Amino acid sequence: MYSLIILLLHMVSSSSADKCNSFVYKLATFTLINGNNDALERLKCSAEHYDIDFNILNLEQSSLNQHENGKNTGKLLQMLTKELGTLKISNSTILLIIHGFDAVITSNESDIICQFLDACSSCRVLLTPKIVSAEREVRSIALIGFVPNILNVFDFIQSQDGKALSYTNLYSDDSVNSLGLTFDTKGKLFQNIDSASSEIILSFHDNGDAYVTILVRPGLPNMAIYNAARAACYNQLFLQQTSENTWPSVTLAIFITKPIPFIREFLATVSRISYPTSKIDFYIYNNQKYNKKEVDEFLKTVKKLYRKVQYDNSDTELGEREARKAALTFAEETFNDFIFMLDGDVHLTTPETLQLLIETAIAGKFGIIAPMVTLHDKPFSNFWGALDNNGYYLRSEDYIEIVDGNRVGIWNVPYISRAILINRDKLCSGQHGLLIKYKKSRIFQIKVLKESYTYNVMVDVDMSFCEYARAMGYFMHVDNEHYYGFLVDADDFVNNGARLHPEMYEIFKNRHLWEQRYINPKYYEALNSIDIPQPCPDVYNYPLMSEAFTKELIEEMEHYEHWSSRKNK
Repeated sequence: MYSLIILLLHMVSSSSADKCNSFVYKLATFTLINGNNDALERLKCSAEHYDIDFNILNLEQSSLNQHENGKNTGKLLQMLTKELGTLKISNSTILLIIHGFDAVITSNESDIICQFLDACSSCRVLLTPKIVSAEREVRSIALIGFVPNILNVFDFIQSQDGKALSYTNLYSDDSVNSLGLTFDTKGKLFQNIDSASSEIILSFHDNGDAYVTILVRPGLPNMAIYNAARAACYNQLFLQQTSENTWPSVTLAIFITKPIPFIREFLATVSRISYPTSKIDFYIYNNQKYNKKEVDEFLKTVKKLYRKVQYDNSDTELGEREARKAALTFAEETFNDFIFMLDGDVHLTTPETLQLLIETAIAGKFGIIAPMVTLHDKPFSNFWGALDNNGYYLRSEDYIEIVDGNRVGIWNVPYISRAILINRDKLCSGQHGLLIKYKKSRIFQIKVLKESYTYNVMVDVDMSFCEYARAMGYFMHVDNEHYYGFLVDADDFVNNGARLHPEMYEIFKNRHLWEQRYINPKYYEALNSIDIPQPCPDVYNYPLMSEAFTKELIEEMEHYEHWSSRKNK
């Protein structure tokens, strides 16, 4: 699955721990970040688990790309230097600095101190190996050392005349020699997961907890991962136990953005969503002229059920990126608690899907979550388990296990699409950052998602959204705890008017939906029946095709001018 950039590992043997007088030293931990996000919450959770009271230095960033931290590196270091002076930290204090939010802590304070003293007995500062971005710039770093040595590192970074204030300069030979830097290339204290994915396996305990094991270091303690899905089960908020008047309000946003077969059946699944319509505002975007009549008829039926309806159809010049942004704006303006974005190729066969997702999102504090849906009898789904170096699909080790339901839970993944529930918190901007003592306060600082669909116009809309979420440190989750529905195979479907009813030709690609529309509902009863009616000897009367099939077949032939010279009535 989508991995961490930096992992602080519990790597202390019992012998070294016994010899280490960690009580002589004090560990002061600072995290330098640019805005609040899910990854920071994960870091805070890991620190709380090991009772590490760390400081968060938060400088909100104007740039949309959360990983472009170089512009603010100088400001952050100046603020941290000033804060260290205010706190009057002694020179014998060991500073652990984490710049970047993709990290977790897996040791207590005593073990971190002992491992530092053991790994850096002849150096002044220990820091992570070079981790560069696509622009060859170091965006994230973790380093540990005594206060005077860390301050020397900060002074060096800020003294680079004519150069961008960046950690990249630390990796030059001059800085290594002058500052006494040592890079933790063997992963004694800092472990980069991305560069060691082949050395790491994920295993599961019977109680639901997950464990990360580093294969090249057998015998060392594993990292335990808090199972949010299991916790959500124990702390589930059951909406049915409360009055519907208190249920969260939702924007239900429907998107028909490409030729998709069986939209009529899709709209029927939307109408069967079992959530109070009095709590729903409805947005629908359809840029397909072929489906305009079906959508118009659907809206006539449901328009009075929802609180508010906004319809952008094929007559508008609104593109898909702008339409999805418009839906987010609509949700913000209607002050809804959630927005559920649903594409036309997702058929939700479980009417309680929206309710289940909202309950899970509230219980697990998930900001962005998707129900897992797949193609019938195929491993294609609406999520990716991993990414390649170019940001495209890469099959993760556990992808098939999750798709097949052999591993069930709520999974942090790098890509989701087609059906996405978003908490309103992700639509709201926060306040400017400041230094915050973790255990005494909480940061409410979340960037808006409205720019996510235009974040990268060189890729598809769904990829742009996910790339933005990853850059901002917003976790995306996929839930396979229930069977929610399935995907329609829309590849190669053409609705350009050459065929009046192109769904009639979908018997092989979407057999389930084809049978649902065109096979008589009583056909299977007759198939299993012992007695078949015979109006006369050797003439059997049994249901086969539906009325929709006969009607559309006649219309299709007349459209092609090969049925009764188009005179059939």
